[in-house]
Amino acid sequence: MHVIAMAFLLGTSSVSVGQTTAALYDAQAASPAPDPSSVAGGDWQIAQDAGTVTRGPVIDQGLNAWSVTDDALTELLWYNDPLTSGRRDDLSSNGWSITMEARMTSTAPGSSGLGFWYTDNSLNRYLAYFNIDPAGELQIRAQTSAGPSGALFASGVVPAGTATDSYHTLTILNTDGVGDAEVYFDGSIVTFDSGESSISPRFDGTTGVQGAVFGALFAGSTVSGNIRRVELLELPTPSTIGVFIVGGLVCDRRRRMKA
Repeated sequence: MHVIAMAFLLGTSSVSVGQTTAALYDAQAASPAPDPSSVAGGDWQIAQDAGTVTRGPVIDQGLNAWSVTDDALTELLWYNDPLTSGRRDDLSSNGWSITMEARMTSTAPGSSGLGFWYTDNSLNRYLAYFNIDPAGELQIRAQTSAGPSGALFASGVVPAGTATDSYHTLTILNTDGVGDAEVYFDGSIVTFDSGESSISPRFDGTTGVQGAVFGALFAGSTVSGNIRRVELLELPTPSTIGVFIVGGLVCDRRRRMKA
């Protein structure tokens, strides 16, 4: 297993493995939850069609969250941190991960979803999102290099009837920075219903939206959800992370010897 993927799966903290944050929205950064387009919220650029969209801070299950709702069939509401061209180059060279912690609050099935994407300097787009399937259950969708967005899907990720009960994390991890990536749900790798366990980027030469994006994606059905955190991380080089992992193992061994 790639050493960076090993550290990611072990839940090693960003500080201990030398990861750096490239883009961040944290609803706990202020109270009430800051608007993502504000300085406190990370200065993300908002994009929305004129129409029926709502957004604002909420306290949900005891913590701050940013609520987004798109209840028109032709609307969208998302936030973009384009980054600099140099930073996007670094992400492609060193690897990256992007994670959202969110809860779907609507149960209307359709092609719309609550999620995120990352697009690099070569206009390769990696996208994943939460969706409600026709049975009213939570589903994970991801795009592939072929076919429309959401071409891959994973059903039955939570028990039936609990689609909107809890917050979940959704992550795309690309340890090489380019090429195929893996999708994780609540820390476990996703195997899609088709049997695939990785996604390929899709060339996105139409929108011109680079960097990180999150929010209510696509048109086609009502989508509503609350977002606690979105973070795009630049991973360290394999040699650097190896030093951190080895150092951590040595420290752990010393602690056990003293115990």
